[in-house]
Amino acid sequence: PSKYNYRIYRGMYAKASLFPEGIKEGMEFDFHDISSWSRDMNVAQNFSTTSPDGKREAGDKSLIFTMRMKRGTYIDYYSAYDGEQEVVTGGKVKILEVTELQRLQGTILRVLCEQI
Repeated sequence: PSKYNYRIYRGMYAKASLFPEGIKEGMEFDFHDISSWSRDMNVAQNFSTTSPDGKREAGDKSLIFTMRMKRGTYIDYYSAYDGEQEVVTGGKVKILEVTELQRLQGTILRVLCEQI
């Protein structure tokens, strides 16, 4: 458990084939034992708009997961990347709400979650 109640963000660029049914309220995801998040939404946004292979295809999604941290550790002082305000956490999350945000980079889905 975390003694802090930080709002944290994780940006992901997802190929259309990864979520053929789309991202919907009520879905659950397992971020496994450990995943990297940030306290800065702009850091997450940068990760969400960059395709790993450099190719953006129709149907690909830019996602920003956000939630209040119930468990995890703030590791910014130990992170290899300055300025990311990095938090590590893991486990399952449940999607509470999906909202489209219009940005210069295109549409980004804001995915409000809670740790379960």
